Amino acid sequence: TDMGDFPVNPLVLIGVGSSFAFSGLFYHLYQEKKKELTKLKEIPVFKPDQHLVRVLKTSPHKRLQYVAVEGLVQADGEPLASQFVPRCFGVIQKITAEEHWKYWNSLSRTW
Repeated sequence: TDMGDFPVNPLVLIGVGSSFAFSGLFYHLYQEKKKELTKLKEIPVFKPDQHLVRVLKTSPHKRLQYVAVEGLVQADGEPLASQFVPRCFGVIQKITAEEHWKYWNSLSRTW
């Protein structure tokens, strides 16, 4: 009884191949998310105090790219209540930054 006596079913090959392909895909996605978590853990955390003000004043354009600011806030109106956790409230802060870019048009020689 030699291995040549057992024919290989094409469906088995497709199943094994797709299993390896999906394993590779999910491992890649896992690695990407792991990198994102590492970057999130490196985000500087500030309290709203004079240290944050000093850091802002010394930064270019008086802006910080991405930081976390921890502290207590007061809601303007009713705070948002969690549907799932009792006595858990939160607020949303919306900040919009617009940047206006000018591009040089070499044909018309204008910005």
